[in-house]
Amino acid sequence: MIVSDILLEAALWLQQRGVPLWRDSEISPESVSEDVGNGLFFIAEWAGEPAGTIKFQL
Repeated sequence: MIVSDILLEAALWLQQRGVPLWRDSEISPESVSEDVGNGLFFIAEWAGEPAGTIKFQL
């Protein structure tokens, strides 16, 4: 799942810099699938490739 892949990559990047933000279980495909299905995530693209994601929440 693209959203989970992007979040996992960002989590690893942050963890390597000593700034852990999420546990893997929080951003697994199973954890985000309901919000993805509800249209809460948006994917940014660069040159036609997924480059980032945001989640709309109040």
